[in-house]
Amino acid sequence: MKGVLPIKGASGREKKAPKELESVLNRYFGYSGFRGKQLEAIEAVLSGRDCFCLMPTGGGKSMCYQIPALVKTGIVLVIPPLIALMENQVASLKNKGVPAEFLSSTQASHTKQRIHEDLDTGNPSLKLLYVTPELVATSSFMAKLKKLYNRGLLGLVAIDEAHCISSWGHDFRPSYRKLSSLRKQFPDIPLLALTATAVPKVQKDVVSSLCLQNPVILRASFNRPNIFYEGQKLPQPWKRLWKSWAPPKCKFFLWLAIRNKCWTSDRLEMRGLDHPVSCLFCDQEQETIQHILCSCVFARQFWHSILFGLNVGNLSPSRDEISFADWWRKTSKKIHKSKRKGMNSIIILGAWCLWIHRNKAVFDGETPSLSSIRCVFLDEIGCWITAGAKHLQSFGLVLARNLHRV
Repeated sequence: MKGVLPIKGASGREKKAPKELESVLNRYFGYSGFRGKQLEAIEAVLSGRDCFCLMPTGGGKSMCYQIPALVKTGIVLVIPPLIALMENQVASLKNKGVPAEFLSSTQASHTKQRIHEDLDTGNPSLKLLYVTPELVATSSFMAKLKKLYNRGLLGLVAIDEAHCISSWGHDFRPSYRKLSSLRKQFPDIPLLALTATAVPKVQKDVVSSLCLQNPVILRASFNRPNIFYEGQKLPQPWKRLWKSWAPPKCKFFLWLAIRNKCWTSDRLEMRGLDHPVSCLFCDQEQETIQHILCSCVFARQFWHSILFGLNVGNLSPSRDEISFADWWRKTSKKIHKSKRKGMNSIIILGAWCLWIHRNKAVFDGETPSLSSIRCVFLDEIGCWITAGAKHLQSFGLVLARNLHRV
């Protein structure tokens, strides 16, 4: 374990030169310098000041209390909202040689007992202790903190995701409200409130709720020059897909299908997983999503019956069609502009029905049936029209009248 560099006086006002703090930063974390408002926040709490720090996600908020823990006598108490966050940070700190622990309901009783025994010693080995706001609110743990404070062993209290204390915050948690007692219980211990989410109203509420005394207010820039943003016009077929009327689940399925990301036989085989030997619709070729949607003989018969019912049977996919997206693009171009919106929804619905019919064959053992899938298609059109797809109304009437002839 790397030696910790203490400053005498857990709650005293101490000042360290930036170079000394950077040396500790480099020694334990490998960084050559501080970012954003990190150094100002660290200097604020080391001088005994309360501090509110607004910093973007990924801005290094944890450094604002981890560095003080390494240069200050006593224990830094960290109160984050999530157990998973505590576990990750403690594991990372231990790998770097920093004595840190967390207390939560997920730990074994002997582990919690060992931590409590360490806290009860005259010189605890811990530098950082992570606890939930619910634990801090218990009388037994508060009594433990008071003992540490009375022995001069409580150096700093850091409240992570501090916006949770605000009733205006989008992650409001009642247990955070009880942290307001910390200032009264430990009047000369600096409190550090950290968040990446706080509009001015929430910020004011956090400062007031935690009873921060003349706090240093730090707001780091949310501009991320290392991130490149680029906007692109949606190419076909994405434009047709997202602009068409269809339930989100159907659009998402087709988005995956166009990108060949559906769990069909070809992809399952690549991963060594159980898969159908061949397409259950035709039993002729290996199953791929493109085969299911347009080149399989069953799919072509289904599309012909639907499009013939709409008096455009000549647009059905041919035997040589290998790309559903290409066939959709060509079909859409051949449809009059006034009917194109409805036809796009028809094609999305047809593809969705083929996929559902395939899944019933794979998982439920149902025999593929053209009459069955056509009935499902007509039922779904009725549901879509009821849900708001009024442009499908004329298509539905024509199909209901003509499908019995196919």
